Amino acid sequence: MFGFSGGESVDTVARKRGFMAEARERWPFITLFDASTIKTEAQLISLVKDRTGAPRPDAERDVQAWTSDRQF
Repeated sequence: MFGFSGGESVDTVARKRGFMAEARERWPFITLFDASTIKTEAQLISLVKDRTGAPRPDAERDVQAWTSDRQF
C-alpha cells in the first residue's frame, strides 16, 4: 500500500509518499515504520482498529472512506 517495491516510477513513489503523509495526518498514531510495512487495506484496517479500540466495522468504514478516492 505505502511501501516501495523497487523499480517504481518517480510519480508512483511521490504518490505513495503523499498518501503516507496523508494517512499519518489522519491517524497520528501511525509511525513511519508502520506506514512503510502496510501492504494492504486489511492491514491498515487492523492497525486502525487495534490502535483506536474501535469496532472492526467502524475501522473498516473509516479506512474505506479514506482509500475510496485513492489509487495505490
